[in-house]
Amino acid sequence: VLTDIGRTNNLQVTEEERNRAIFTEAQRYPGQEKDVLDYFQQNPQAAQQLVGPLFEDKVIDFILEMAKVEDNLITVEELYRVEDEAEEARCQKGCQQESRNQESREEELTEPHQATQYQAKLYQDQISCQTGQTTP
Repeated sequence: VLTDIGRTNNLQVTEEERNRAIFTEAQRYPGQEKDVLDYFQQNPQAAQQLVGPLFEDKVIDFILEMAKVEDNLITVEELYRVEDEAEEARCQKGCQQESRNQESREEELTEPHQATQYQAKLYQDQISCQTGQTTP
């Protein structure tokens, strides 16, 4: 997703940023800086592994710049009410989906004992959805 956002918005890691990342990596190995620099120069794929996180950081920064953040002061009660409403909506959506699934399963039942077992399970599921509790 980050890659798609970056490409769509023409975000790129500059050569300067790439070189800075390579030099920073080389500094992590005192006394072997030249060997590390040579390694990255001879292995572009290794250098690309340093560029990947830089690109991701640029995309994240871009997203944060584009985001419009607003502070909304609410009471604790309002916060819990919003959470409760969201949970209720998820339950209702899940119950509606389960109801559609159950209707299609009802069409598949052929034996009377299957229907009785199914109806018992359906009743349990309806009670669970209404109370917000799960049944085994």
